[in-house]
Amino acid sequence: MIKNSSEDFKFAICDPSLRSGYDVFEGSSYMWFDSVKKSEDDVFDMLDKIVGELEERYQNFAKINVKSISEFNEAVEPEYQMPHILFVFGNYSNIYHYSNADEINASLYAILKLGRLVGIHTIVTSSDVIENSNINFNLPTRVVFKLDSNEDAESMLGESGAERLAAVDELLQFAVSEEEPIHLKSAKLKVSEIRLILQNIEN
Repeated sequence: MIKNSSEDFKFAICDPSLRSGYDVFEGSSYMWFDSVKKSEDDVFDMLDKIVGELEERYQNFAKINVKSISEFNEAVEPEYQMPHILFVFGNYSNIYHYSNADEINASLYAILKLGRLVGIHTIVTSSDVIENSNINFNLPTRVVFKLDSNEDAESMLGESGAERLAAVDELLQFAVSEEEPIHLKSAKLKVSEIRLILQNIEN
């Protein structure tokens, strides 16, 4: 948001937990949808629309024979350029209370697998271990805080270590391009601080 205008970069956020901390982003010109989606129907509808956008972008790429969003935006006039979209799926584990969890997983899998080339990037957060192998396999970078057991750490990172993290702000970041996880500390921001940052960006 600091480096890009709201024409070049958009957020799409859903959070099935219903206790979303993402509401602070509502009303921002960077939001691709008008609000954070929380209900089962709204989350499913959002995923369906993102998959539709993904498919439409691939079709538009094929028309002018390009393979990435950067190539497309360089080839077309400014009014036809596409924004990058950051799709944030908050509290993923809550979808298993949904009757259509399988359909949501299928859509999320398609977005994770095919979205990056067309400028649709995804962050998935979860308070529980993500056990769906299709989702896990298509998350090239993973960030985990302290986990309960060695088994959970191995499920998320492929190796132990996260169960030994001490402080609540300690984390391990693992990217497929790295040989081993990186030990980091996370920043702590109050909602009021986030709101102030957003106001400064918008102004």
